Parts: sequence; structure tokens; C-alpha cells
Amino acid sequence: MKTKILLEKILSESNNVEMVLCKHHIRNESFHNLPESLDCHLLTYVEKGFLEMKIDSKSYRVEEGQIIWISPTSIRQYYKSDDKNESRFFNLRILIPEFKSHFKQVLLFNKNYLAFKNYFSQWHDFDLHSHPYLKSIFKGIWLQFLSEYIMFNYEETEEEKTFDFQKRKVIQEYITINIHKNIDISELANQVNLSLDYFSRLFKNTYKQAPRYYLKKIKMERAGEIIKETTLNINQIASMLNMTNFSLFCKQFKDIYGLSPEAYRKSNRF
Repeated sequence: MKTKILLEKILSESNNVEMVLCKHHIRNESFHNLPESLDCHLLTYVEKGFLEMKIDSKSYRVEEGQIIWISPTSIRQYYKSDDKNESRFFNLRILIPEFKSHFKQVLLFNKNYLAFKNYFSQWHDFDLHSHPYLKSIFKGIWLQFLSEYIMFNYEETEEEKTFDFQKRKVIQEYITINIHKNIDISELANQVNLSLDYFSRLFKNTYKQAPRYYLKKIKMERAGEIIKETTLNINQIASMLNMTNFSLFCKQFKDIYGLSPEAYRKSNRF
């Protein structure tokens, strides 16, 4: 379904949505907050502290001032704070029965929305339908994120569409800093606020390679640099790059360079 049509349909139904706003306050605590099956959209805003959330086996950390969007999905979720800091956060639940099947994503907005703090702090645990003025405010907040969410996840793009300069910069910096780790593609997508599917499509359009192959190539290129510039043994280099399976490391290295790590070192001796 095209983005414009989907937005128009949801906007036409927006007067019928059900919204409930609740405030939570935790300290040194973990707890389940939602049923296993979530049948509403959930907008969580962190007013103070942070939250660690686990959703469908994936972990997210939401910092103060940030917002995370969770769509209707099969879900197991917990919230956690540490013993040094209290955490306060708000859940805005939105029920849109007609559109549950279109949203199966989690999106963490990696920037601060401190402008919303007063709205969330002053009003909580209310049935917003009994407060028309408040309902309009929170419906506006919800529609802002819904529009952004749909644009990230459902916009139909031309084949040649690629990441803009800023997103390429964020991606490259994240890969460079974390190349010694096993980078999760979904975490890379979170860095630029995109769903995994949409991120993967744009990544392939931009770099002409799938994300996993590109990360493997960058890691092996880094291994090649270390092999040329140091006298570390090959096992040490594999460990530095978090490659615990040495045979797999050698195979991937040969896939990129056409030589084993040992042969590559010999060929680069002066």
C-alpha cells in the first residue's frame, strides 16, 4: 500500500482511535508491563533516567528524552532501571483496529524530544477522551510519529534511492568504531532510525552489496591491515576482531583476498 494512501486512511479514522496515557516510576527494578500479545500501538517517552527494554528477544536502551515506537506484535517485554537512578516514563497506548496488520516494527528515535516533557509530566492516568483539549494535543504527538514511522517503513522508493550523506556518515562511523565486534544489522538500522527491511534495501542500493557481506569485507580489510602492519600471529588478529572460529576467519579472509592470511603476510613482506 502506498504511503500516501495509508496515511490518508489512518487520518480519516483518527477521530475513532482509543488513547490511554499512563505514568510509570521505577528504581532498581525489572517487571513485565505488557501482555504477550500487544494489540495496540505504544509510544514510550522517557522523562528521567533510562529504560532497557526487551521486545521479541531484541534489546533496546531508551535514554532520557527519547521515544520508542512499538507496533502491534507478538511481544514479551520488560523494563529495567539500575539501583543508582530512578526512571520515569510515560506510555501512550493507541488502538487502531483497522491497521494492526500494517505495523510489525519497533523504532527507536535516537534524538531527544524534551519539548514534549511538559505535556507528559502534567497529564497522566487520564482517559483522554474525557479531555478533548488534551486528546487533541496527544493525537497531534501521535500523528507526528505515525507519519514519520510510515515514511521510514512504508515509503515506496525508486530502485536507485540511497542513503543521504548524513546517514552514510553515521553508518560508516558506527562500523569503524565497532568493527572489532559482531555488528548486528538491526542495531545498525537503529542508528539511522530505519526498519530492518527498509535499511537493508537502501544499504544494498547505496553500497551495491548486502549489509552482511559488506561488514565481512570491512572486517577482513581491517584484518589485512593488521597483518601487514604488525607481527601479531594470525590467531591473535582473529581474536582482536571477535572471530572465535579460526577456520571461518581464514575462509572469509581468503574469500576477500584470494589468499590465506599466512600467504597474504608473506606476499606483503619487503
